[in-house]
Amino acid sequence: MERGKYPLEPVSVDIIKILRQIFAQLDSVATRKKIKTNLLVQGEVTNSESTFILQGEESLFYCLFSNLIKNALEASPEGQNVEITLSKDASLTAEVKNKGVIPIEIQPRFFEKYVTHGKRSGTGLGVYSAKLMAKTLGGTLRFTSSQAQGTSLIFEMPLVSN
Repeated sequence: MERGKYPLEPVSVDIIKILRQIFAQLDSVATRKKIKTNLLVQGEVTNSESTFILQGEESLFYCLFSNLIKNALEASPEGQNVEITLSKDASLTAEVKNKGVIPIEIQPRFFEKYVTHGKRSGTGLGVYSAKLMAKTLGGTLRFTSSQAQGTSLIFEMPLVSN
């Protein structure tokens, strides 16, 4: 992926199914910090029947969202919710939002390899890897971060028609 030579073999993938697996995997982190994860699709709360199908590779989507959600949970102040919103029209937009703030001193280098701040076990590879996976899937990853609004990581990807 770093060299841009990953042989992507897209198939239909249910993003909601992947997100629910990630929520289950990270439940202990969320519970310990008293954080609820909210998932919205096209502005509506999901239910057990909800699906959100995209073309891509399941493992890439899983790793991408797992990194983003884990970081959001770790960065979120205790008791504050983490919200994931999915929407699509001509492209997919997936936003992972929390009330934490990316320290101003690392914001210019946030997506670089080994950039981390204040995490004892942080390697600085999570968002770097997520950015590579987003690019491999044909998308982009960006962020906004402020005291007033918290932090949003936004993954955008053009939709592939079948």
